[in-house]
Amino acid sequence: MHGLYYRRGAQGIREGVACWNGHLLWQWEEVECSLPVFDSSLLSPWNLVLAERLAMTTAATPYGGDGDAWANAWKAQALLAGWVPFASFSLDGPDALSWCERAGAAGLIYTFEREEYIEGGRIRNDRLHIIAGRAQTYGELFDIPAVIDRYRAALPAGLAEQQIAPLKQHRDVPVATYVSAKERLLERAPRAVQGLTLGHPLEMTIMHVVDSVPIIAALRPADDPKDMPVLPPEAMWRPPISRVQRTALPRCRHPDEHERIGAAGNLVLGGELLAFVQAHWPAELLPSMVRSVAELATRGYVLATAYTHYLITPIPARRLISPELHQYICCVLRGLGRSPESIHLDAEVNRAFLQSV
Repeated sequence: MHGLYYRRGAQGIREGVACWNGHLLWQWEEVECSLPVFDSSLLSPWNLVLAERLAMTTAATPYGGDGDAWANAWKAQALLAGWVPFASFSLDGPDALSWCERAGAAGLIYTFEREEYIEGGRIRNDRLHIIAGRAQTYGELFDIPAVIDRYRAALPAGLAEQQIAPLKQHRDVPVATYVSAKERLLERAPRAVQGLTLGHPLEMTIMHVVDSVPIIAALRPADDPKDMPVLPPEAMWRPPISRVQRTALPRCRHPDEHERIGAAGNLVLGGELLAFVQAHWPAELLPSMVRSVAELATRGYVLATAYTHYLITPIPARRLISPELHQYICCVLRGLGRSPESIHLDAEVNRAFLQSV
């Protein structure tokens, strides 16, 4: 198997997988729209999966030993080939100059700046960081009315209009407007515009919009159900209701002690737990990565860090986990004296902060 495959998931949700030469590369959830899938050669799940080097495991991926170099080369080629509308990447001097010579003929506008890096203990600056986008307007590249129809079909009116208004405003705006080495313009753009600019399918982007709806109220516990705060309208509508239901944390099923990492009866889940921690360990803490279930059992506190990192990762770049593993994680955390509910609340606050900067 090699390609993209889909199946129907929870109500209003579609699950997708990307396979590479017979191996599962990535798995995600997206909104299942009532209208036909929006067809554009510039929008593909590969544009997210490959550009971000997403992978379920480090084995059997196309990224090789130097994933950053592979992703940079792929994005450079994807722009020239017309697979993506916009990208930022770094290339060594000769490769960068060759790329710039070809960019004009491909209808691209770009800017660049020198990038310092350390090699062999020396500081070098012969690498260029390039930001490039197509010269055409959003209206020339995409059927904006059809895009708007899908947002209206998939989202409640208030949430949809938050994305539709900027889409209308961008109809006559060139994609290359976001080419700037000094300002993070695209990071501050509405998600609908971000998705089109980066070449992500509408169904993925709409799921990202859904995932951004605050649901702290749904997570906050209350002793009396009558004291539960009122959910925002967006969180009560389907498919966000699926998100609220998934966020309703699984309860422990045992009458006595909580699960322990490495217990004899849960060797399989222990292995899955190790893979989960390794996949969601922050890059800046890489030297302290746990390498075995036995080590994880002695440093169980790292599970809370990995779980928090998992929660603040936006959909669809968040790796899917099974209900059984999720319940096991929550049970182990409770046994370690860490409340999954509190971790969820902290993660929501972190997500809100990251979206505001």
